[in-house]
Order: sequence, then C-alpha cells, then structure tokens
Amino acid sequence: MVSIISDVITIEKEADKILEHAYAEAKRIEQECYTKINLYENEKRSKVEESIASYRKKVEEEFAEALKRLEEEEKSSLNAIDLIHDDIIERHAELIVSKLFEL
Repeated sequence: MVSIISDVITIEKEADKILEHAYAEAKRIEQECYTKINLYENEKRSKVEESIASYRKKVEEEFAEALKRLEEEEKSSLNAIDLIHDDIIERHAELIVSKLFEL
C-alpha cells in the first residue's frame, strides 16, 4: 500500500513538473508572439511613414511646378496688359460708358 501511495505521489510530482514546464513554455511562446507582433507593427509603420513621406515629396514638387507655371502665366498676362496702349484702353472705356448710357 505504501508503494502505491509513493507511486501516486511521484506521479503527481511529475505531473506538476510537466504542468510547470508547459506553463513556462506557454509564457515563452506568448512573449515570443508579442515580440514578433511588435516587430511586424514597427516594420509596417515604418513602410507607411516612408510611403507618406514619398507621396508628400511628390505632391510638394508637383505643387511647386504648378505654382511656378501659374506665376509665369500671371507674369505673361500682366506683361500683355502693360503692352496695351493707353489710347486703346481709353477708347474701350469710352465705348463701354456710351453703351451704358444707351441702356
């Protein structure tokens, strides 16, 4: 009888050790998963930030080019207006005023 009790106690101790080892292994695996998840998130975040920076740079360059073109068009238009002789402007102004008085 003592032998059976001793065997049961030995089996219980072995079972406890197996459970402790399994629990420790589960904790290790859990920590490993958290580490892998954090690495993955950091990698994806980094890629997204790079993509955003690249897109921002592209948009800023396109905006600068468009602004430059518009400024050149504005300058050209202002130069064209400056080339109009005053007598032509006066004639057109007189025509406009006479048309308004006809109404």
